[in-house]
Amino acid sequence: LKVGISQNHLRTAGLIMAFFWGFLDDIEDTLGIDLFKSLDKQLHASQVDWIWLLLLGIPFFLLVSFVITLINTVLRNFDLRFWKTPTGFKVISGLFTRQEQFAHFPKIQVVEWSTNPIRRVFGLFSVRMAQAASAALTYRQTINIPGCFEEQVGEVRRVYFPEEKELSFEEHGISPLIFWRMMLLRGVLPAAVMFLLTYGMLGWAALWWGLALPLALYLSRVYHRNWRYALSEEGLRTRSGIFTLRFTLLKWYKVQAVRISQSLYQRRHGLANLIFYTAAGAVKIPFIELEKARLIRNFVLFKVAIDRRKWM
Repeated sequence: LKVGISQNHLRTAGLIMAFFWGFLDDIEDTLGIDLFKSLDKQLHASQVDWIWLLLLGIPFFLLVSFVITLINTVLRNFDLRFWKTPTGFKVISGLFTRQEQFAHFPKIQVVEWSTNPIRRVFGLFSVRMAQAASAALTYRQTINIPGCFEEQVGEVRRVYFPEEKELSFEEHGISPLIFWRMMLLRGVLPAAVMFLLTYGMLGWAALWWGLALPLALYLSRVYHRNWRYALSEEGLRTRSGIFTLRFTLLKWYKVQAVRISQSLYQRRHGLANLIFYTAAGAVKIPFIELEKARLIRNFVLFKVAIDRRKWM
């Protein structure tokens, strides 16, 4: 129940809305009528305003999304059991359909865990372990365990990276220029587009879209402040996110390839994205200095070349 309460209910709301929208569109095509025009006429005839309809409908819609997400979570994770065996981790869950997954220790490439404000109240984390697999099987081979406590997350980390606590990690932040980049892409441009789209209908009242700019400013600042990466001789640890904080743990000898990428904006400012590829996916560090990215890349490739451990 705690896991269900702390899920992303807005995502469920989006799926329901998309289904409802498509369903109405199919009905209009089949019957040859315009349901929205008919509804608008009925509302005006009964003196019901769209604003009041939205004020009453949105809370009900969110409540339905919350209930659906909660039920789906309970059914999928009913009686979930997660334990460590001599050779790997095992997970069994489900009410009507029992699902069993196994993560063999050597095949685990990356360990991730995350939490959001509601889960932090409950002291819970979601853990994700990505295993080496082909591209078609990567999703199926990924082990997801919701509702883990901090000590359980620590045990998973100790199994995957026993030396983590003994090593010295050097922490770094990403370039502050990502703040202005996000502000432009997620604040200024969307507000300008919405102003142009609604000016003909709302007039100068469309300037109210500008109120989204302070929110975008705040979220961009939080994103930049939360993005941290820590380097050690044996691996990498990252933290990122705005409301949901995501943590990643990667051992260097699991890395298959390293790539440095640059957009036109990054080239002008001497910045780059550093991407580590494993047999289970990629770990990306955005907006760091190009020279630092090259130094890290060379160091990691050197560590991979001299390490004789098998990556799986």
